[in-house]
Amino acid sequence: MPNKTLYVKESDLPLWERARVELGASMSTLFAEFLREKLEAPVEGFVHVLHSEADPTRRRGHFTVMFARIGPTGTGGAMKPRYIASEKELERFLESIGFTAEAIAKIRLELTRESSVSELVTLAPSAVQRF
Repeated sequence: MPNKTLYVKESDLPLWERARVELGASMSTLFAEFLREKLEAPVEGFVHVLHSEADPTRRRGHFTVMFARIGPTGTGGAMKPRYIASEKELERFLESIGFTAEAIAKIRLELTRESSVSELVTLAPSAVQRF
């Protein structure tokens, strides 16, 4: 079995010992379980949908969609933008990341009045990876 070395601060040793005693599992098992939970946890943030053309008279249905994570300092900020060429493609993309038909309809309606829309969402990690 492969080995990995984990260095622990001396001040954290009592915590590690307490975890080993109270949780009754190996540190390797506990650490892997922790990582699995963290990596599979839903991600909260804002999905921003913007018309690629700000002038309402020149809009052709091109959009930019971005996700901005909410979390501890350093984890926020927009991720790589996703460029979408039509309203139908926008609907398919939003559906693929977990938006309901009602939420998509709301976004489409807002985009008829505004050049951008932001929605607070909780996404699965697999949906976040689409950005």
